[in-house]
Amino acid sequence: MPTRTILKALIHQYFDLMDRVKELSAETSEHWQDLVAEVEAERKAEEQRAEQAVEQQQTGPAPASGESAASDSAQPHRHPSAPPEGAAPDRPAPEHREQM
Repeated sequence: MPTRTILKALIHQYFDLMDRVKELSAETSEHWQDLVAEVEAERKAEEQRAEQAVEQQQTGPAPASGESAASDSAQPHRHPSAPPEGAAPDRPAPEHREQM
């Protein structure tokens, strides 16, 4: 019967098409997973950079290559506008001012 031959050919084509769809689906899924993993890695790196920036703002800049962290902790951190240690302040603190 010719219709049987035609139907078998159509079924073969259907299976070929389904195989191709499965391949494309697997490739697309793989590419999608790669993109998601890449974006997650970028976000994690950005978060780490942001955390490092916050830590640097809180603790000050990292010691120079010749300095060690131990020498950094030996001296107290001073505000840049504070007078040098041992220097007299420009004016006395409010509790030391004379009242008029």
